[in-house]
Amino acid sequence: MADESLPHRRIIETVECKFEGMTFHLTLGFYPGDRVGEVQVSGLKHGSNVGLLMEDACALISALLQRFVSPEAMLELTHRKDDGGPASLIGAIALEIVETVAEMTREEPNA
Repeated sequence: MADESLPHRRIIETVECKFEGMTFHLTLGFYPGDRVGEVQVSGLKHGSNVGLLMEDACALISALLQRFVSPEAMLELTHRKDDGGPASLIGAIALEIVETVAEMTREEPNA
């Protein structure tokens, strides 16, 4: 399945994400119609192992989103802790994407 290019001018949303004492920001880029198509991370130490891992993860997640893999499907594939929370940074990203999209779609009718 081919990917669909994101429009040059698009809605973005930046959200704070916390995982095991780390705080970072995710910037989500959207296609028209509220379908998320990209994710970028900031706020981690540039060049660190964690920072590079997260940049790679976001590039891979973005590629999957552009190939019509839903954030919910990605979330289902990640490991969870006993309390149901994400067990990894990648799971935390997937959860944040799902929650952010859900919040945005709930807010739209009132706008």
